[in-house]
Amino acid sequence: PQYMTKAAMRARARCEGAVRRILRDAGIVTGGKLDAASRAVVAAAVGIRVLTHTKDGAERYGTYLHNGKVRDEATKQELKLSEFAQTKIRPKHHIVLAVQPDISLEKLFDLHGSSKPLRDGRKQADPHCGCCGDGESLMDNEILLCDGLGCDRCYHQKCCSPQVEAVPEGAW
Repeated sequence: PQYMTKAAMRARARCEGAVRRILRDAGIVTGGKLDAASRAVVAAAVGIRVLTHTKDGAERYGTYLHNGKVRDEATKQELKLSEFAQTKIRPKHHIVLAVQPDISLEKLFDLHGSSKPLRDGRKQADPHCGCCGDGESLMDNEILLCDGLGCDRCYHQKCCSPQVEAVPEGAW
């Protein structure tokens, strides 16, 4: 925000607050913050057998999927992490790797990061321009990644209207 005026920063904060209230009312956020970590896919765990302990102490096995869900081995159903772990509080903490039970999904997320699931179920790939669809980022026409609240769009400098002459420093 170094390039923003104080009035623009206040307007942005008001808009972000309004969006947070809308998302909180819709159940998409908790505690006023976007719950991005709970929606992110732990890329390092995709295809790995995982387990959790049920409330009665039994072990429950499944496979972690590319869409951030777990396919339960017993029922063959795709379950949200909170459904598989049977808790809404830090479900990634309660789901561990079957071959290495001291490593939780939460720990893998912290170590290796994540990727966002795309609407069609594929893992997020390299950024491509939302206008022209090209994925090539050149020195005089770099792909800019939007830093707006909940926005994951990307655009070439020259595809923006008006065109962006220089890559901005800070949030864009």
